[in-house]
Amino acid sequence: MLVWAGGLRLLFAVMAACGAVVAVWAALAVPAVPPLPRARQTVADLARRLGDRSFLGPTAALAAATAALSVGVGFLPVSGAAAGLGTVATGAAVSALAATAAVVQPLVGRALDAGRLRARTGLLAGLLVTAAGLGAAVLPGLPGLLAAAVLIGAGTGLVTPLGFAALAAATPEERMGQTMGSAELGRELGDAGGPLLVAATAAAAALAYGYAALAVLLAAGALAALATGRRDGGAARPDRRGTAGPASPARAGRPPTAAARRPVHAHPAARAPAHLRPRAHPARRRARLPRRGRPPAGRPRRWARGASGSRTPRPAPAVRCPRSSPRSPCGCGR
Repeated sequence: MLVWAGGLRLLFAVMAACGAVVAVWAALAVPAVPPLPRARQTVADLARRLGDRSFLGPTAALAAATAALSVGVGFLPVSGAAAGLGTVATGAAVSALAATAAVVQPLVGRALDAGRLRARTGLLAGLLVTAAGLGAAVLPGLPGLLAAAVLIGAGTGLVTPLGFAALAAATPEERMGQTMGSAELGRELGDAGGPLLVAATAAAAALAYGYAALAVLLAAGALAALATGRRDGGAARPDRRGTAGPASPARAGRPPTAAARRPVHAHPAARAPAHLRPRAHPARRRARLPRRGRPPAGRPRRWARGASGSRTPRPAPAVRCPRSSPRSPCGCGR
């Protein structure tokens, strides 16, 4: 609409004004976060951590989604213009892409927090949906353009929050900024490499082949990640009590399972009041040994060490007055 109303000069002026307003708002509203204490890190430690699969997998997915997003924003208007569509129609396609991504991302984040979606499953689905959107861009006319915009927006909306959530789950808190900065570098590489790949293929053959090349690349990456996950699956699974073992890179970013979220309840007898709890049998109470073999205070020592060294109960010797009997006790007190 801005280009139709005043040309590209009006578009760039409005975007510059919006950027200045957002910069002033961020300077006033965003609080200063102090750095966390951290241990010393060498270049080898950084290379080892950035070369781990828990970092490379989500970063590659983010780079692929950003490449598709930049291709959709940059080349869908070119396809619309080649099909004879006007500026408003091509701009509406780009707006549909951005609006779809803006709607999908909060829903995906909410599903991840609620445990209804796993990060790895969402990343694979997002890459496949994005590849389908690039394939739909080959279709002629406005329907193909809008379908490509919606599918690319939905795919990038799936990948972006899940990729960053997986990175955050596999990163120590004191290295969060470094990891996110490195992941953003990967996204920028995808942002630059995607349009270059499509443009080079379009210059050699046609624009449709450029879309197809990027779609095949995204689908191949998703299928390779799926095959790798199936081969390495089951390395770390939570046990029956819900206590998960050491997290593996394949499980990074996954929400807790139902067993892990289930509260652990005590026995009903332990929750009952003291006067309602079942008491032990008298014979069992008498057979209980005191802690560390020491008799309670005020009671005679009735414990003797057995042949094996363990303390076993020994009944006290019965001392009874010879003049007393069960029917006629004497008054001596014995």
